[in-house]
Amino acid sequence: MPAAAAAGGSSSHYGLPSQVATQDKNSAAFAGGNALNAQNAPGSQPPVALQRKMHGSGVFKYASGDYYQGDFKNGMRHGYGEYYWPNGMRYYGEWRSDQRDGRGIFYDQSGRRSDDTYTKDKKSCSIPLEKVGG
Repeated sequence: MPAAAAAGGSSSHYGLPSQVATQDKNSAAFAGGNALNAQNAPGSQPPVALQRKMHGSGVFKYASGDYYQGDFKNGMRHGYGEYYWPNGMRYYGEWRSDQRDGRGIFYDQSGRRSDDTYTKDKKSCSIPLEKVGG
């Protein structure tokens, strides 16, 4: 986790708050964004399926130690986002319906970088790039 997030300091380079939520992914509690619920739609109530789901930009920490910062739509990762694994792997790129979908940059544990294209979370194209720091 970036030092700023661990320390509760300033925002990340993505411009998101450095606090991280640790509740269930469909909970309203996550850093940034908002939860879709009846109070967010004055005069009307959204469909039950949309109530209490993450929506907007935010940060979510999973029980595994992985974390995601980026865009959410109706409770799913959707739009641009960054996903970090505790072992140092990371992915920066496009998400659709909670899956990597589109272009993104993937870094493995040793710092090797690739420009990847995903379709429904399956890698369809990968172009190796230079190793970071060497």
